[in-house]
Amino acid sequence: MVDDVAVLESEWVKSSDPYPISLNLRQIKNILNNDEYMDIHCFNMAVRILARHEVQLLRDIPSHYMDLNFCSMFHYARDSSHRENVEIATLKRLFHSWPDSNDYHISQCNTILLPWYMFGLFLLFVLDQNKKVVSIFDPIPIPTLGNNVLKIVVDNLNLALEVANPAFKDDISKWECIVPVAPTNSRCALSGYLVFNYMHSLCDGKLYFPIPNDGFQLRKQFLVHLLKYEENEAQNNIPYIERSIIDRIYRWTFIASKSGPSRHA
Repeated sequence: MVDDVAVLESEWVKSSDPYPISLNLRQIKNILNNDEYMDIHCFNMAVRILARHEVQLLRDIPSHYMDLNFCSMFHYARDSSHRENVEIATLKRLFHSWPDSNDYHISQCNTILLPWYMFGLFLLFVLDQNKKVVSIFDPIPIPTLGNNVLKIVVDNLNLALEVANPAFKDDISKWECIVPVAPTNSRCALSGYLVFNYMHSLCDGKLYFPIPNDGFQLRKQFLVHLLKYEENEAQNNIPYIERSIIDRIYRWTFIASKSGPSRHA
């Protein structure tokens, strides 16, 4: 077991665009700890990898994947002393297309995937701009939690979308809300891993790929997703033997069991 402080603080995953994210070995190691909740920086990195995966280039109609920055800005702005510091330009950038992916305007996206977290618990809101429907995915699930959160954030969400797309004049609070059938787990520490899997699996409004029921499998797949990132700027910091193990886990987890269309990001 690695317990050297300097080693634990070494960078293992790094990406600079569109903003810097760096994950150290301690954060990576905690992914496999059953009692650890999802680290928001790990989640943001995982969404970035998914959003920039080459499969997104094959979409005729792009989907917009959001990380937790909108959520973080909302929590920050709820403090009245910070409200004036939230810049409109920053808000607008949250809805820009991802670097090295499809080049699109948010108005072209039928689907916007908006993850949310509070007190370590995660939700996923899926906005269908064409059908004017909000799908709420709650991995716990806690009755009415998703609807209550949506009521709190909807004004900010309307504003953010209008900033990103001045033609947007809808009121999302008037859209239909549905709660699709999706895998759940009563272990709160797994909620972030399930929400990421919802985002990974969603295609045309449905969960297209199977989502593991086992917590260790959820964590293991998430770990491999991060460590197999081809554009990882810190890849050389990962020792050769660990990279070999990751490659084997990747083959056992994804390639050997692959069925149906490939969409592994």
